[in-house]
Parts: sequence; structure tokens; C-alpha cells
Amino acid sequence: MQVVGAATDRLDIREVYDFFLRRWRFIAGTTGIVLLLALVVISSIPARYTAAAQILLDPPERSALGGQSALSDIALDTAMVDSQVALIKSHSLLRRVVEKETLIDDPEFGSSAGKPGFFASLFSSADEKADPSRDRMAQVASTGKLANAVDVARQGRTYILKIAVTSKSPKRAADLANAVADAYIVDQLEASYEAAKRSSAWLNERLQTIREQLRKSERAVETFRTEHHLVATNTGTINEQQLSEINAKLVSARAEAAESRAKWEQANRLLEGGGKLDSVPDVVKSPVIASLRQQEAEVSAREADLVTKYGDRHPLVVNVRAEQAAIRNQIDAEVHRIIDNLKNNYEVARSREQSLQQSLRELTGETGLDNASSIRLRELEREAAANKTLYEQFLSRAKVTEEEKSYQAQGSRIISAATPPGGPSYPNKRLFLAVAMLLGVGLGAGGAFLLELFNPGFTSPRQLEEQLHLPVLSSIAFLDDTDLEWQGRNLTPQQLCLAKPFSRFSESIRYLRTGIEMADIDNPPKLVMVTSAMPGEGKTTIATALAFSAAAGGSRVLLVDCDLRRPSLTKSFSLEKTPGLVDYLMQQVELQRVVHKYRDAGGVCVIGSGATKTSNPPDLLNSVRMKETIASFAEFYDLVIFDTPPVGPVIDSVIVSRMVDKVVLVTRWGSTPRDMVGEALKKLAKEKKIAGLALNMIDESQAARYGRHAYYGTSYYQKYYTQ
Repeated sequence: MQVVGAATDRLDIREVYDFFLRRWRFIAGTTGIVLLLALVVISSIPARYTAAAQILLDPPERSALGGQSALSDIALDTAMVDSQVALIKSHSLLRRVVEKETLIDDPEFGSSAGKPGFFASLFSSADEKADPSRDRMAQVASTGKLANAVDVARQGRTYILKIAVTSKSPKRAADLANAVADAYIVDQLEASYEAAKRSSAWLNERLQTIREQLRKSERAVETFRTEHHLVATNTGTINEQQLSEINAKLVSARAEAAESRAKWEQANRLLEGGGKLDSVPDVVKSPVIASLRQQEAEVSAREADLVTKYGDRHPLVVNVRAEQAAIRNQIDAEVHRIIDNLKNNYEVARSREQSLQQSLRELTGETGLDNASSIRLRELEREAAANKTLYEQFLSRAKVTEEEKSYQAQGSRIISAATPPGGPSYPNKRLFLAVAMLLGVGLGAGGAFLLELFNPGFTSPRQLEEQLHLPVLSSIAFLDDTDLEWQGRNLTPQQLCLAKPFSRFSESIRYLRTGIEMADIDNPPKLVMVTSAMPGEGKTTIATALAFSAAAGGSRVLLVDCDLRRPSLTKSFSLEKTPGLVDYLMQQVELQRVVHKYRDAGGVCVIGSGATKTSNPPDLLNSVRMKETIASFAEFYDLVIFDTPPVGPVIDSVIVSRMVDKVVLVTRWGSTPRDMVGEALKKLAKEKKIAGLALNMIDESQAARYGRHAYYGTSYYQKYYTQ
């Protein structure tokens, strides 16, 4: 898993898988330890059992007597249910259970608070032993323990409450759960009885007051009637009854007069305007008019026949027309008579209305004083009626409440009694172990992640290239003793290139040679410096192996040890006491004396650091003689390899890098800190001569487990290599 310096934020499943593949032993070990600790903890925790009873909250909407209960109904909303839960868990209710079940002496729920010890009880007096304060303290302590063991919860959005009690004994848990449920039911019945009792007492007291008010209001009505000589009828006083009758008649007379007036005015307007009076309703309804109209129609029919037979001047025609004119005169006379009757009816109705109006005025004027008395009387009667209604309601409610004191319908009830549980509720071993396993896996994964964070090195060539933007010229696997064994003797890595030219190490070195040559294909570099960011990364081995490989290929190769402080190359060739580079640069010997050629190493020429030690290597390496010498090397040798000190601690490598063609930086797999590699590249990058990097000492068993930065090494190509 990539932890630092990611090239992309995309999560790769393969990356996660490889992370667990790398660290599964650590995660599994951590999980196993946590599970073992969990088992130890579970075995040390005493088992507890939980039994539960269920109660249905169902207050009666009606009283047992069939009427509305005197107690106001309480809606079972959330607040009400929560209040009932708090009531069940209250110390006042649980104290009853403590007293009923004698929990003070119970080994589990009993309390030693307030109880003297054995020796103290021997020397305590009888009064001290019977001290009630001690009993109260013990009772309070037992109640507190019971409260901690009781859990009350609402079942979903129903009106069912679950009362659960946890105890060390399954039977004791069931008994206490049922006892708490019974105590709640009894408490509800007692509360209902007390409420009904208080309500009845208040109603009876209030009833006496209302009865006295009703008596006073009725007495005031009778007294007022007697003083004002008001005779009562079914509808009030006599005057009021007369006024009511006249008003009714007056209303009827006004309606009748208005109707008569409307009929007469309509007929009169038609008569004066020359309109047809046939539209007048009374004219249309008149049987006389109807008979005359029929006669007129018959005469008109005879006239038409006679005119057809005899002509207009015939005597019969003249007679018929005279008869027709007479009928029309009768119709007009009848119409005028009807109109006169309408006028007469209107005048009669108006006279009757005026007469009733006069009677009403006379009666109103005579009974002005009676009207004021009637108003006062009605006020007194309304007050008496209101007091009577209120008294009857309170009397009815008082009777119902009195009966409810002796019987109260049970609202809440137990719908499921508690039974001893079959197994312990705590500790829940499955849940405990599951949580422990999750915790172990989480701790293991977190610890493994921290280990990944503390891994500072690079784990693959791809990671190197993505973060440093430089090519990896070769990936070189770590060589164990088996890899270095050949014909019964152990070889050095550089000797392996000559003894086993087709081994995977030899192929890796050839990759490195090719990469260096391809760094500048037009001008293949001859002067190559090999260095590293810090000591112990195998740069000397890589430089030597590179020289041996090039020499085996027929190139003229010179290997120069420029590490004048810790000359590892010189020691590997046993040149510590032989003149070398320092001796030559200090002009103590000629160049021919410091160059040593090894025939058994493919003809590689080696220049050690020298037998003489210098106190100022940077100045010596930066001398003109050093620059001229390196220039002469390029003319004579095909490849000159400079083994220089690490870049991090000293500046020697930076000085040499200015004189060479290309630089190869060796980085150890999974070990070299990335920031140190970056700092080394910054120091070397000024000359822009870095050919690339060599990833050295790769652990192939681990490298393949780094996700998209995985290095698959030679396991896929093993058949191409010789052992």
C-alpha cells in the first residue's frame, strides 16, 4: 500500500489486498491477542440474567357506569408514555417492591449500609440496633440497586411497556420483573381511587354552594313577581302574552295589506295605461269572465259563418255583431267590478292594519312600566335557570364519582408475565467476541498502517520513477548465500558476473550498462560515477559488478575508488597499502604505479584510494591534476567507473559529478529514506548528468505485495536464468 508520496489518489483494490497480504501476520497476531484478552475478561465476569414483563397502557375512555369518567382522560402521547416509564423507575414505586420482596436482606440487592459489622453488633445496644435511620439507609441503598437493575422501554410506537430486570439468578430476575409490574398496576389503581375520592369530595363541597345559589335565585324570581303583581303564564306574563298575540296579528295584517295593495296597483296601472287587463290574476281566475269569454268565442264563430253565407250587411250578421258587442260590454263591466273589489280589499286590509297598530300603541303605552319589570324578571329567570342546570350537572357527576370510588376499571394491565430466561443476557459472548474481533482487526490494521508509515524507503521501480521523475536503469534483487554459491565456494556479487554470466544478477547489471549507454545514445558516456544517498546501499558492489560486466563484454574498463574517506573498493581488492589516487594526485607516484590490472577479473583495471591518507579530500578531488587525469582516462578506456562517497554526508560526489559524463544513483529497496534520496538528487541535478537510478537489494518475497508499485522480480522469468 502506498502511504507516502502517492502519485494518484485513486484507490486500487489490489493495493488494499496487498497491504493485508504484507501485514496479515501482524493483524492476525493483534486480533488473536485481543480475542484472548476478551475470553479472559468474559470468563471473569459473573453471568447475569434478564427477565421481562410487558404492560399495556390502556386507560378507559368511559367509566364503569357507562358515563363519562369524572377523571379527565389522558392522551397516550409520547410525553405521557415517557412519564409512565419514569414512574415505573421511580424510587417511590421500587421501594414497594423492596419492602414486598424483602430485598434489604437479599445477598444481591441488599445493602450493608447502616448495618453494623460483626464485632460492632456485639457491643451495640438494643436501641442502636433498632435505629430506624439505619433501616431507611439500607432501604434507600437496596432501592438504588434495584433501580440500576430495572430497565423500562417502550415497544416501538405502541402502548406496550417492557419491564426488564437483570439479576444473577434467572428466577430472581423473573420474580422481580413481575413484582415491579404488579406494583405499577397497584399504584395505578390506588392513584385512580385517590383521584376519584378527591374529585368526589370536591364535587360534594361545590354542590352545596351551587344548591344555595339556586335557592337564592329562585326565591328572587318569586319575590319580584309578587312585588310587581306579575301573573305568570306558560309563555310569561299576561301583558307579554297580549303583546305577542297582537304582534302576530299585526304582521299578518301588514302582509295581507301589502298583497292587496300590490294587486290593486297593478290592475290600476294597466287600466290607466290602456293595457290588457287579462294579465291581472283576479281577472284570469274570475269564472264570470271565463264564461263571458266562452260566449264571445261562440258568437264570433257564428258571425264568421253568417258573413260567409250572407255577407256583411245581412240582418243576421248585424244582430250577431250587436250580441257580440253586448258580451264585450259585460266583460268590461265585470273587469271594472273586479278592480273595484281589489281596491276595497286593500282599503279593508289597511284599515285592519291601522287598527292593530293603534291597539299595539295603546297597549305599549299602558304597559311601559311592565316592560322594564319583564326585563328584570327575565334576567332573574335566566340566572335561576343557569343555576338549576349547573346544579343538575354537578349532582349527576357527584353521583357517578361516588360510585367510582368503590369501583375503578383497570386501565393498564399485564399482557405478558416474566419467565426465567434460558440463558444469560450478560455478558453476551457472541457480541463480546465479535466486538473484540472487530477491535482486534481495527487495532491490527491501524498498527500495520503505522508500520507502513514508518517505512521510509521505495518499494518498486515504478514508485521511484513516479516520485523522482527519473528512469530506473535496473532493478537488482537481494543475493543470499544460495545465489552466491558456485562450485562449492562462495563468490562475491561482482565475481558472479564472470562465473555465472546468465544469472539474474548478471542480467540486472547488463540492464544497468545498457541504461547508461542509452542515456546519451549519440555520445555514449565513458565517464560514469556511481554513488548513493547514504552508506550501506551497495554502491561499491554495483560499481564493481558494472566494471566486471563491461570487461566481460570486451570493453576496456577502469574502476576508480574516489571514496577517500572510507575506501570500500580499495579494501575489496586488498589495495590498502598500495599507492593509489591520493598518492598520484599528491605527485608522489606516477600514474602507471597506481593502475592495477586484474586478469582473472576480465582485465579490469583498478585504482585504489592509496596508502596515503588526506585530510582534505574535496580539495584534492577538485584539483586541476584530477581533472586532467580524468580527461586522459576518457582517451584510453572505453568505460571509466568512479566509486564515490554517499551524497548525503559529504560533498565529494558533487565535485566528481562535474567531471564525469553521467551519474548513477544507487538506492536500497525499502530502506533508503525518500527525503534523503530527494536531497541527494537536488545536489546532483545541478549538472544535469544523472543517467538514472539503480534499485538495489530488492526483497522479492515482499516486493510483489506492494500493489500498483509491486516489483515482480525474476520469479516470472526464472527459466531464462542459470543458477
